[in-house]
Amino acid sequence: MKYFSLIKIPNFEKLDTVFDGVRTTMSIVGLFTVVMLSLQMLDQGVTVTGTIETEIASQRKIEDASSPIGLTLVSSPLTDPRQRMLARYLSSSYRIAPEAAAELVAATHAAGRIVGLDPVLLLAVMAVESRFNPIAESDMGAKGLMQIIPKYHLDKLATHGGAAAVLDPWVNILVGSQILREYSSRGGNLATGLQQYNGAANDPAMRYSERVFAEKLIFERFLRDNLLQYTKADI
Repeated sequence: MKYFSLIKIPNFEKLDTVFDGVRTTMSIVGLFTVVMLSLQMLDQGVTVTGTIETEIASQRKIEDASSPIGLTLVSSPLTDPRQRMLARYLSSSYRIAPEAAAELVAATHAAGRIVGLDPVLLLAVMAVESRFNPIAESDMGAKGLMQIIPKYHLDKLATHGGAAAVLDPWVNILVGSQILREYSSRGGNLATGLQQYNGAANDPAMRYSERVFAEKLIFERFLRDNLLQYTKADI
């Protein structure tokens, strides 16, 4: 009897509290595991139902050598984290519909690959030229996202059906990129190419190119400062 009297009877109320804590901890660990697996799937380009990927998935442009404009439509979401973040930035900063922002970013990256220009630079040009208004038109007759003056570039537009095609956003992006690439090659560098693109080749202050480079820097800083957080977020 003395032996049993020395044994301390467990406090079951305290044990229940402990078990409740263990169950809560396991639930949290399980939820964390599910979230991490979902993020890994997104990084690998797997579309997860219910995420922003399915919301902005729409007709997108990619390179296609058989297409007369070098771009073709496919139904696919943006899978690259940088492109997804750029689309989100454009949508929020310039009040562009998410679907349109995703298409614009995809087309710009495709055009950049085709002509050999940084797509972020092309986005910066559009930000300065039209603020991403696809039907913008200047007093000088420049039209669309990249503000192309059709009468000066009929040779390039002819491939796409003529001057009327200038207001097709995807044609506008590609032709504008081709023009900038041509001017940059002719001038020897991007700054000179940008000045000629703007019709300001004789400006010693290079104000237009400085504006574009400043805008490009804003995009790059946003990517740098937010990429890690963005790719970890449940988007």
